[in-house]
Amino acid sequence: MLEGCALSPLPRDLAIYLNRDIYAISELETIALSCYAGQTGANYVSDQSLSSALSSNIIPVYERFFQLAGRIEPQTRPVQALHSLYLEAASLRMRGFRTILLALETQDSLLVQEANRMLAQGEHHVVLWRSEMADLAKGYGLNLEGMTAGPSNQN
Repeated sequence: MLEGCALSPLPRDLAIYLNRDIYAISELETIALSCYAGQTGANYVSDQSLSSALSSNIIPVYERFFQLAGRIEPQTRPVQALHSLYLEAASLRMRGFRTILLALETQDSLLVQEANRMLAQGEHHVVLWRSEMADLAKGYGLNLEGMTAGPSNQN
């Protein structure tokens, strides 16, 4: 969790954003990403299995996560910018999941490549989000130790 003395509006906003807002929805993202990881790479079984997981679990859970993330309204410009990056990462992942499902349904290998590109871009945005979050916290003398909320680095 974010620790530190939050006397000015920005540190307080960042603490609320991470400790309350992001923390409250992070489990949904973790569930969706873990399920996806359990169906891909070394865990891949079949197109049908992945398609079923995407349509019945991964996409609905990630959509709910994305919907809730869209309702978060940070109060300060720096935290708003940070959240915009978070939303872009989530949007890229959501589009990637939907595109993979379409690719499986149509057996289109070009769509698979496009979906993988979206997921990789989403991962890149997650890395940027974490870096900017750390820089913002450090700039205000806040400690991010133990902070577990936010986009996972799973895909």
